[in-house]
Amino acid sequence: MLRPILLLLLLCSTTSAGPSLLEQVAPTPAEARAQRVAAREALERAQAIGQAALLLQNALGAERARSERLAVCSEPGVTSLVARMRAFGAAWRDAVQLARVEVSRAEDMAARTGGSVSDLVEQVGRETQRAAEGDAWHRRYVESAFVECGPKLAAWPGIEVPGVPGAGEARLGIAVIGLGGGSLCPDYLPADGRVVVLTGNVACVSRSACDCEPQPVDPGAVLSAGASAAARRVRPAPPGP
Repeated sequence: MLRPILLLLLLCSTTSAGPSLLEQVAPTPAEARAQRVAAREALERAQAIGQAALLLQNALGAERARSERLAVCSEPGVTSLVARMRAFGAAWRDAVQLARVEVSRAEDMAARTGGSVSDLVEQVGRETQRAAEGDAWHRRYVESAFVECGPKLAAWPGIEVPGVPGAGEARLGIAVIGLGGGSLCPDYLPADGRVVVLTGNVACVSRSACDCEPQPVDPGAVLSAGASAAARRVRPAPPGP
């Protein structure tokens, strides 16, 4: 008795003048637009982290050009570069992977609603290529340097974006790390050793209710409570001979 009823229901669903099951689950234009926004945000986050990673990579490359062997365990500046490059490099790979997923979803929803996200597809393709090249450099130079003494993250200034007269005035957000627990203020982002992207160009770490005074920061900075990484800004090192 149950089987004929199910067959009747199926017949009615296929002959009804209403929307098909596929059409019922198809995204609306509003949902497609919302996914485009999510994809754009994920891509911009990946680009911001990539900017910091490449600035650190260039600085470490300049150190390699000046010395045949990096003083990873004895030179604080080199120690910091290796530790930060390892953290930002891993975060960049993860962020690019997430951006690819979000852009793929946006592309699928756009195709089903008569839209296009070709600009995002092109940009995420370029960012994926940049990240792959950065990862190859990372595996060749950073990991080998890291195994010497396993440098730890510590508060350190970021690196100015070339051609940008002031912290945070670049088109991309500023990717930094907060240490020691609490929050990176004023954005209330976690200061737990993970890479985060600021909404502005100032930050500080507070273990309570954001009672610290935010200071200008640059990409690649590491901040902790009571040790401002913005106290001294680092300009990109000139290329080696």
